[in-house]
Amino acid sequence: MAEADYSGGMKKARQYDIAETNIAGLGTPLEKAIREAAAGHEDAWAKIKPRKCGITIWRIEKFLVVAWPKKKYGKFFNGDSYIVLNTYHSKGGKGAIAWDVHFWIGSQSTQDEYGTAAYKTVELDDFLGGSATQYRETEEQMSRKFRALFNNRITIMEGGIESGFNHVEEECFVKRLLHVKGGMNTVVKRVPISWKSLNSGDSFILDTGAPVKDPDGKIKEGMTDGNLLLVFHGSSASPMEKVKASGLGQAIDDERSGVPERETYHDGQSLADLEPFWKALGGGPPSGSSIKTAEEGGSDKDVKVGEKRLLRVSDASGKISMEIVASGNELNRSLITSEDVFILDDGYEVMVWVGLGASSKERKEALNFAQKYLNDYNEPSDKCISRMLEGGDNEQFEAAFEVGVMSTARPGDGVKFTGNIDKIRGLQKTKAAAGSVSATYAGSGGPGVAIDFDELYRAPCADPKEWKGRTKPETAYSKEMQEKSLGAYSAESGWVSSLTEEQRKSRQRRINSLEQKYIEEGKDAGATHFGGTDILVSEGAEGSLQPAHGFDAAKDAEGLRAAMKGLGTRRAPMVAILSGKTLGQRIEIRKAYEETVGRDLFRDIESEWQIGGNFERILKVLIRDPYERDANFLHKAMKMLRPDTSLILEILCTQEASELKRVGQAYEIQFNRKLVEDLEKEYTSVITGLSDTGKLLVALASGQRAPNGPIVAELAKSDAEELYKAGEKKMMGCDEDKFIDILSKRSYNHIVAVAEAYPQFPKRKTQLLKAIRKNTGGSLRVALKTILAVATDPTAYYTERLKKALDGQLIGTHDTSLIRIIVSRAEIDLTTIEAIFASTYGAALQDKLAEDTGKHYMKTLLAIVNGNKDTLGESTSA
Repeated sequence: MAEADYSGGMKKARQYDIAETNIAGLGTPLEKAIREAAAGHEDAWAKIKPRKCGITIWRIEKFLVVAWPKKKYGKFFNGDSYIVLNTYHSKGGKGAIAWDVHFWIGSQSTQDEYGTAAYKTVELDDFLGGSATQYRETEEQMSRKFRALFNNRITIMEGGIESGFNHVEEECFVKRLLHVKGGMNTVVKRVPISWKSLNSGDSFILDTGAPVKDPDGKIKEGMTDGNLLLVFHGSSASPMEKVKASGLGQAIDDERSGVPERETYHDGQSLADLEPFWKALGGGPPSGSSIKTAEEGGSDKDVKVGEKRLLRVSDASGKISMEIVASGNELNRSLITSEDVFILDDGYEVMVWVGLGASSKERKEALNFAQKYLNDYNEPSDKCISRMLEGGDNEQFEAAFEVGVMSTARPGDGVKFTGNIDKIRGLQKTKAAAGSVSATYAGSGGPGVAIDFDELYRAPCADPKEWKGRTKPETAYSKEMQEKSLGAYSAESGWVSSLTEEQRKSRQRRINSLEQKYIEEGKDAGATHFGGTDILVSEGAEGSLQPAHGFDAAKDAEGLRAAMKGLGTRRAPMVAILSGKTLGQRIEIRKAYEETVGRDLFRDIESEWQIGGNFERILKVLIRDPYERDANFLHKAMKMLRPDTSLILEILCTQEASELKRVGQAYEIQFNRKLVEDLEKEYTSVITGLSDTGKLLVALASGQRAPNGPIVAELAKSDAEELYKAGEKKMMGCDEDKFIDILSKRSYNHIVAVAEAYPQFPKRKTQLLKAIRKNTGGSLRVALKTILAVATDPTAYYTERLKKALDGQLIGTHDTSLIRIIVSRAEIDLTTIEAIFASTYGAALQDKLAEDTGKHYMKTLLAIVNGNKDTLGESTSA
């Protein structure tokens, strides 16, 4: 493509070569220049509200990230590159907060611009805790998700920031001819503006208007004011094609505020009637000629998605390589494993799936191999590429493994079955299964049957008198509850709560009693140990779980197997069995599963396609011992592009040395690596060496903290004075090493004594917590505050941590902290946490969970919070 001459005499670089974008540019001098130019904190990210749903767009302007005006959303200049952040609730609006980051490359964007966009996209992903799904978009190839953000109404304008942008009129639109073709799979593509592009079997849209001029008065070639939309239907065009063309014409009209005139023409009209269309097109067929026939235009059946392919990127052999795993109907969800990176081409887009166990080299080279795949298989070089991490919600990725109910594949073959007609219709453009549905089918219980459990536990403490009525039809579960006289009931709205009125009142009395007990015995009174263990807890705290009566590990193991065996997965029984048992009982169930069923429960949970995302994570956490669980969390936290320090602090700053030693042993057994060495590696810089945070974490993981014992008042006073001299008394700076030494080695009860002695040294009687805030910074400050908080009142610490997780203040750690805190504190102090949460934040913990999590994951969390002690204090067994 020739260089375009824009206003002001400036020239943009040639049209981009995809091979030179971020995918091939990482580690090059260009990246170094971008990093240097973009060094320091990115102000654009600081203005983001990670929990606020919506779209935010930035344009790259000379290495800088500049906010794009909201009134221009959906409009992009072909000479620029953009970053688009979409924040939304997953699971159809009912799940946790999720992020999609798209970087959009205009066809005339310079290498500096799209290189910066790519680099900044990774930086934004890091800011969001590595939890975002990344998409690369190009002007000619935009993903379905990206188009949907703007209701498929995207305007491409000529020009760019370095091309005299201020002189480019927004009312300029590229003149184009759009070809609409297909039946079940209808596609739209741009074709040459000529009568030779037409045929009598399809529909077309000519997007045109009056010529426009640049500021110098010259006609802008190929550009119009976009005020004329001409729809042409071939004589044999299918109803789907006509509907699609008319709908697209309406969408373009709406985007331009209804200004364009729309006219419709039909093949077969008289020459006089068609004359305006031919004139706008630039001429019709010469005398004796005609447009192509429907046969010459090709069969609609030929409009198909490309072949599906699944490839693995692995360095298991010592050298990183890519190999084909399956294609076409051989695609199987069970082929995806956590140890590697997989590249999935669903025929429309290329998705790079990064397993949690993938090596750093596999992660780094993932996008490079995606580009290599396009080259090796002769796919379009600008085909959309997206990247996602294991555990992230991505319906398009999961849907690639779905087949219709008429498939010859059978349950257990590793494919995902779906018969949800509405879902398939909504995705019919991308699903070959759309043509295979012949019956309503729930996919888990049989044809024609679907029980609605969505309302379960939504409002466990609701009073029917305060119920404001249903927002959707009464569910089958509601009717079942009414028939059994279970739960609170309102004649107007049906079943509204899982607790009866008496149970709610009894529960509230119990919560008030627990809160009073905590205030009298445990609030700010220092940490003690739970039930003869080394687990820290506040005095007077109570858990939500106790050993279930009538427990039978073998029976529960068989129940879990029955829930996963056969067609579909019955998740409700799994929740009931595991959420109502203590840790020791769950470990017994796991052993019994292996002995009586002869299978590995952990692997069976992983292999079930209906168990995924956070529901899979919480089930696996429930059947792990606590040391194996924390070792796994630590390993994953250090496998991210940037270590999840928030989660690492939650684990290492809150436990006794004896507990952390066991975590370290579990870490070495699972991963054949030493925890201390991995921490040193993650927190060591070539320039500055081991960071202060790293020093603290290494000291904690090494088990240097002394156990609780008799407090020596003089030593506590001496330590307090040393901390004062290291911080507030110093004229400049702070001796962080002294804070690290004392707070990582002294026992927790000694640290409480140090905090009590500290105010006698500063003139203003400053508290130790304030001194830490004032004299330290970054993650070290957070770590030191955590240690002090746990030493003073562990239950209060976990209550506050839980609130932050629910409010989304723990970027990247949101769901992990929810799972870890609720599961790990269930037998220790979870019911007291529930009481403190309600009195401190004015909302029931159950209600907050119901707002923030989705379906069976939510039900599991809520079941654990509600516990197996009913409001009368009696034990119940699942």
